[in-house]
Amino acid sequence: MKDILLEDFNHIDFDEDLYLCNTLIYNNVEYCRCQVNIIDLKSFHEQPILAQIIMILKKNEKWWLFVDILYTVRHDEKLFAWPIQSTA
Repeated sequence: MKDILLEDFNHIDFDEDLYLCNTLIYNNVEYCRCQVNIIDLKSFHEQPILAQIIMILKKNEKWWLFVDILYTVRHDEKLFAWPIQSTA
């Protein structure tokens, strides 16, 4: 994450310049840490691609959402649910 931020901002003081937030409301959508969102669908069987928000950072007026992409293992017909695991 540090490498991504340094690439975008060149120089950054991680203690002074960044604000760690628990919630972001943007365009009437609320994003929260630990929340899992559907970010896309695979064309095959419309299997969801999920992302869990790990961190919400703000520097000046720029917001960053760092997410963990989650892999859907299979569809459980009994529970009508998608068991998931982290792609790490």
